[in-house]
Amino acid sequence: MPVRSSVVKVLGMLVASVTLMISSSHGQGTPAPRVTPPPDAVNAAQTPSAAPLTRPEQQKSGHDRLDLFDARKALPSSTAFETQPDKGQILGFDFYRDPLNAKQPMQTFEEIMQADIAQKGQVMTTQRQLLERRYNLTPQVDSQVTMSRGKPVPIGPTAKLPQGVSWEHLASITPVEIRQRGLFPYPPLPHPK
Repeated sequence: MPVRSSVVKVLGMLVASVTLMISSSHGQGTPAPRVTPPPDAVNAAQTPSAAPLTRPEQQKSGHDRLDLFDARKALPSSTAFETQPDKGQILGFDFYRDPLNAKQPMQTFEEIMQADIAQKGQVMTTQRQLLERRYNLTPQVDSQVTMSRGKPVPIGPTAKLPQGVSWEHLASITPVEIRQRGLFPYPPLPHPK
């Protein structure tokens, strides 16, 4: 047993002396240069950084802070929202758990689908009546021009204008007047489905 321990001691001293010689041969006793890892691009992109407020569009005036720009007071983007279910808003609960357009927490997709299937007949009838009131649904095609393989080219316009309004009259009035009088020939459809 004493021979084995003395061999271990000798080997330990040998390893220590070789290590010392190698480290002293690298730059006369200075440690080896540290290798820095490359920068992490994902971490850099996800870390917010302060931007100096030097560009003109970054300078907010009193006009920019007016109450009229409050998102809760914004006008709807479509006139059709008034007649849509839930006024066109998505009133879901937790998007991680509940499907889109869930009316209550823990509502399943199957429940929403069954409600949509039950309403489909009424929605389709209403939409068909609306389309027939607004548009000329009789197909009109050009008798001389065709697409590839002889498919006919549809021609329009397809919108029905209100009584007493012609396309020429519509072209002669301003967009503001068209909006005020509700004469735009292609208004949004009232139902989202």
